[in-house]
Amino acid sequence: MNWTELLKNLGAFTIGTASVIGIIGYFGRTLFEHYLSEKINSYKSQLERESDNYKHQLQLITQEHQIKFSKLHTDRSEVIRTIYDKLQLMRQTMRDLLVPIRWADGTTEESRQINASKATQEFLDYFHRNEILFEESICTLVNEMDKLYWNAWTSHTTYNAPDMKDIARVDREFGKERADALKEAWDTIDKKVPVIEEALKKEFRALLGVSKI
Repeated sequence: MNWTELLKNLGAFTIGTASVIGIIGYFGRTLFEHYLSEKINSYKSQLERESDNYKHQLQLITQEHQIKFSKLHTDRSEVIRTIYDKLQLMRQTMRDLLVPIRWADGTTEESRQINASKATQEFLDYFHRNEILFEESICTLVNEMDKLYWNAWTSHTTYNAPDMKDIARVDREFGKERADALKEAWDTIDKKVPVIEEALKKEFRALLGVSKI
């Protein structure tokens, strides 16, 4: 064999080896791509299952929240209705007690005081037993109204006591002081309290969905 044939054989061997290596490399890449594709598809399937499970859990939580909110709204609506009834009774009995001029109706000062005291106490007791259902802004309004009623009640019962009336008849200066105190008590009920009541009704309407604040 001469050098020419040797080089030819060597070249053929080299070309054949390169072809085999190329084929092996091709199949290797194909297998790797197939493996990678399977992994990707498996991962996608896992993500889809997890996503479906997450959506299902989220739906259950949403339904539970809606049920709880619906129950809360129903309970709160009933409480608001009762509170409003008690509020109106308290308002009326306090006005009956403090009104400066009234027609004779057979009721006594003592009975009016008892009615007003009972209505006010029932309103406050009921509200405070249920105040957890309401925002802090509503509790603040009720507390402000309570203070106004208490101040008016205290002033009226103090200056309208029988002995105070007797003193006012003989002491002109005290008589003026008494008249001013009773007028201030009435103005509190007649002018200041209604402002808070309107704000409270506005809050209640918003909670019931009747109107927006």
